[in-house]
Amino acid sequence: MVPTTAEKSQKGDGGRMRAMNQRQTVSSDAQTSRAFLPRLVVGVLLINLTAFAMTGVALLNSRQEFQERAEITTRNLAQTLEESIRGMIQQVDLALLTVVDEVAHLENQGGLDPQRLAFFLERLQSRLPELVGPRMTDAQGRLLYGPGVNRDKPIDLSDRPFFQQGRDHPDAGLILSEPVLARLAQKWVLPMARRLTLADGAFAGVVYINLPLERLTGLFAAVDVGRHGSIALRDDALRLIIRHTKLSDSDVPVGDQSVTESLQKVFASGQSPVTFQSTPLLDHIPRTFTYRTIDGTPFRLLVGLAKQDYLAEWRRETLQLSALVLLIPLVSLVLSWLTWRAWRRQTAANAALQESEGRYRAVLEDQTDLICRFRPEGSFTFASETYCRFFNTSQEALRDGSWKPSAIPEDRPMIEAKLAQLAPSHPVVVIENRVTAGDGRLRWMQFVNRGFFDDSGTLREIQSVGRDVTERKEAEEALRVANERLALAAAVGNIGVWEWDAASGRLIWDRRMFQMYGLDPAAPPPTYEQWRAMVLPEDMARLESSLRMAFQEMREFAEALRIVTPAGEWRTIQVSAAVLRGGDGQGRGMIGVNLDITESQRIQTELQQAKEAAENASRAKSEFLAAMSHEIRTPLNVVLGMADLLLESAENDESRNYITKLQTAGGNLLELINQILDLSKVEAGELRLLEEPISLREVARQAVELLQVIAVGKGLRLTLEVDPALPPWIMGDELRLRQVLVNLVSNAVKFTEQGSVTVRVGLDEAAPTTLRVRVEDTGIGIGPEHLETIFDRFTQADASVTRRYGGTGLGLSLSKALVERMGGRLGVESDFGQGSAFTFHLPFRISPPPAALPGLPDSHPAASSDAIRPLRILLAEDSEDNQTLIRAFLKNTPHHVVCVDDGAEAVNRMRRESFDLALMDVQMPVMDGYTATRLIRLHEEQTSAAHRLPILSLTANALEGEAQRSQEAGCDFYLTKPIKKQRLLEVIQRFAQTPP
Repeated sequence: MVPTTAEKSQKGDGGRMRAMNQRQTVSSDAQTSRAFLPRLVVGVLLINLTAFAMTGVALLNSRQEFQERAEITTRNLAQTLEESIRGMIQQVDLALLTVVDEVAHLENQGGLDPQRLAFFLERLQSRLPELVGPRMTDAQGRLLYGPGVNRDKPIDLSDRPFFQQGRDHPDAGLILSEPVLARLAQKWVLPMARRLTLADGAFAGVVYINLPLERLTGLFAAVDVGRHGSIALRDDALRLIIRHTKLSDSDVPVGDQSVTESLQKVFASGQSPVTFQSTPLLDHIPRTFTYRTIDGTPFRLLVGLAKQDYLAEWRRETLQLSALVLLIPLVSLVLSWLTWRAWRRQTAANAALQESEGRYRAVLEDQTDLICRFRPEGSFTFASETYCRFFNTSQEALRDGSWKPSAIPEDRPMIEAKLAQLAPSHPVVVIENRVTAGDGRLRWMQFVNRGFFDDSGTLREIQSVGRDVTERKEAEEALRVANERLALAAAVGNIGVWEWDAASGRLIWDRRMFQMYGLDPAAPPPTYEQWRAMVLPEDMARLESSLRMAFQEMREFAEALRIVTPAGEWRTIQVSAAVLRGGDGQGRGMIGVNLDITESQRIQTELQQAKEAAENASRAKSEFLAAMSHEIRTPLNVVLGMADLLLESAENDESRNYITKLQTAGGNLLELINQILDLSKVEAGELRLLEEPISLREVARQAVELLQVIAVGKGLRLTLEVDPALPPWIMGDELRLRQVLVNLVSNAVKFTEQGSVTVRVGLDEAAPTTLRVRVEDTGIGIGPEHLETIFDRFTQADASVTRRYGGTGLGLSLSKALVERMGGRLGVESDFGQGSAFTFHLPFRISPPPAALPGLPDSHPAASSDAIRPLRILLAEDSEDNQTLIRAFLKNTPHHVVCVDDGAEAVNRMRRESFDLALMDVQMPVMDGYTATRLIRLHEEQTSAAHRLPILSLTANALEGEAQRSQEAGCDFYLTKPIKKQRLLEVIQRFAQTPP
């Protein structure tokens, strides 16, 4: 029996006490009794002998403890490494079975597709980056498929043992071959293979994956076996596969069979695991080995700890204790300290052992797979920590539990049925089922279940390795749903799907393609030539050229073609396609869709015709408005002009009042014509806005000043308030902004009998880059029932308003259209009898001030009558009334007017006579004014005339672009009818001031 540390301490203390007592006795009785000395010597000798004996026994027991720990450690390491290696093999086997299933699936679908198979193997390789493969051979042993395989120069693997075993043994199952030097990778690998069998049972080759021996080296390197320890993996012939921690300075080659006699005896016994001691021949270092077979494989695992490593601590302890025993006089002084030190060493050794065991367990627990073992009825015998964490449980809770509660009830019968298929001839089944994880979520798991049987073939235990495949299952479900939706979309959209093989010219069509081309879906797909015959020849040449270019350049293809079905029906088809690439990256065919666009093209043609009709109608409308403008403005020119002349000669207030009302009515009619033309241009999209620097302060001031006289006449207070933060200059269209402001202020003044009209110009508080212009009045207001229609054309609040205040209702409609055309919005707030507030918001850009303020085109300093030279003026005008009006306008001037009735006569008179100025009406019979102007300019060029005749065009067309047309025809200036006398005199004065 080995004494405990406490017992050692007690005995040591007793010895010290006895020694002290003896010394005291000798000291006290030395003088009185010399007989006592022999007894003292005997006592000391007995104590020393007892100490030596106890020390020897303790050292022997301690050595035995170190030996037992080493044996336990090697057994634990061997078991852990065996499970890790078996896990690797199961992972590889699962991948091989996946390839076997995929090959069988492809064969059932019509044969092996090299492109698809290569893609599948490459994707599987990406999931197993630590392995080499998978790769496949054909029945002759040629390596044809897999990552890095050159199909053009296949490697012959028929001499490989794993290929020969797969070829010669149909029921070989998983083939674990001896290590080989890989011909592609040029490194030692451990091939694992499975036989490929066709549906008729014929041998089709093997699929194999190489497990690099360096991965096993990495696994072994993670295990601490000490400085002189050793881990070796051998096959069932004791040939060396891999060794970690070299036994000597010389490399031991793979396949070496140099083993000790002890190992040969253990191997011959057939027992596993076996712990034994042996001294290898290479370095003669004694070690404690654990020999263990890896179930289901031909591999034998040897884990050895060197005695010089695990007994080093014991040797140090032996030397120390020996030194202490030799120092008997000091034993009483240092025994307690040595005991404590020995206990500390023992504790450290235990902690180191526990840490080592923890690392070894971490090798197992760091596996991401869920690992458990259970009996056939379902009760657990083992579960890894990963398994416990996944299901949020503990080892203790699982000890008496079962796997069944974790699986959902709907899947349990299926799981039990598949587990019942386990047999010695079929030891592995793969099951995918749903489980409830510890967090309550439903997860998809893939369990690789391996059965363990006794000698009679009875299933004793099942090991299950699980992996979460929820993402894959969800991706598969999403792909299935996407395919269904794609098929549904193709069916709903009448889209036909096709595929073309470039090498064979074979076409694959879906059902819709047959229907689109008027063919029987039950018939075989047409050949390329048959399809070509249905396409119109004039389309086929273009189509084949585009198709050839797309195929050569590996780009997408889209063309429209016309076909004639067997029933003689014409159809237009939109063809879109993409190139299919082969394993060499070159095009091997095309895949695409067809869409029958016959009906859409018909609709497009009708829409184009409708568009052309609408454009013709718009042109006709513009031409009608231009004609109406001319026809109205021409007599209106006479009416207003004569009114101006009559007002000059009116002799009394009553006559002037009548003439003023005549002018007002004519002005209202002219404003109505202008508003109608502006609305027409907005609707037709022909209104062009200018982008020029403008001063909004000045525009608002001018609009207010223009209506100030009318407001004062009605006793109203018209005021303008401008925000100081308003930028001095902005970009915009000054004419259109003034037009909107004048319309809004004019309406406010018109419908306000008393009170005030206030115009506020500033920035929008919510948007600093937006103008806010508000026109408020205290007028009659608008009822809520009319607010929604107030901006409609020819609409006012009610008929009484029209009768009382007049107006057509076009001003607000035009203002709203102009504001929206400038990117803004116009709104109104009003209460009946309480006044109204019209507000428009307009985005703007700040502009730097212009270099010089532009002057009006007709602004000239007044000249004295002495500076004006008399002009001989040619007036081309077909209206006698307008001729009379122009003559009356120029009656009191020094100018002489010659009248002609059309453009042709104007050209003839100009060629015969000399004139200083021509007033050319635009629309005249025989020849219009623009044609006459061009002929006059042509005559001047041909005759090299020294004097260029100034031509002033008179037009009743106020549509946009008239100024440009006038300039292009060769006119120097133009006036729009009705023409004001003062305006005409000012323009003529410009030419009269110019030297001839």
